[in-house]
Amino acid sequence: MKRQSQYVCPWCGSENFQNKKGIGHSKFCFQCLDCNRYFRLYYGYIIWIFLYTILFLLLAYNILDKSFAIALAYGMILPYILTVIKMPVKRVLMGDKYYPYTPEQTLGIAQITWLRHNKGGLLFPHLTIWNHYILPICFIDEDGTSLSQVGYARINRIWFRKEKKITRITDNYRYDPAIMKKFVIFYNKRIVAQGKITSIIEN
Repeated sequence: MKRQSQYVCPWCGSENFQNKKGIGHSKFCFQCLDCNRYFRLYYGYIIWIFLYTILFLLLAYNILDKSFAIALAYGMILPYILTVIKMPVKRVLMGDKYYPYTPEQTLGIAQITWLRHNKGGLLFPHLTIWNHYILPICFIDEDGTSLSQVGYARINRIWFRKEKKITRITDNYRYDPAIMKKFVIFYNKRIVAQGKITSIIEN
């Protein structure tokens, strides 16, 4: 298993891709070199251009103090860098004018327990694993024996709830909701969390 990257093809799980050569929005798309399909960043960077434009206008019209505006601009650098480094990706279909999002198969609602750092888990899991991240998972039985191959799934936060919605990315593993409830989550070649499907959502 390779070292984990947030840039994983949301169609097949490959890390072999390239930027699509084009104009407009297509410049922000990636093309998987294994399945030849396309994906892009989940939110994009336009929000930061918008925020810095507002900051500049507030400063230009003397609504904000100059020193405060400069401090605020520097303070926004770290969130911007984190956005660039940690932004997850989503499926898109290439169209003439826009790129519609393509839904993924929902496996169900799951409760996830992160392992302690001294047990091989992450030191700050909620800062390391962002919402909509794609991670390798493997379904196991009560004894910890594998019931499936390792495949990719997306971990989606459900606001105001502790559970997470799990969506399927790759179809290289068989999923039987009747017997496949427990699973483990990998990050950087090691198990960092355990999960259990608590309810099924009809797709």
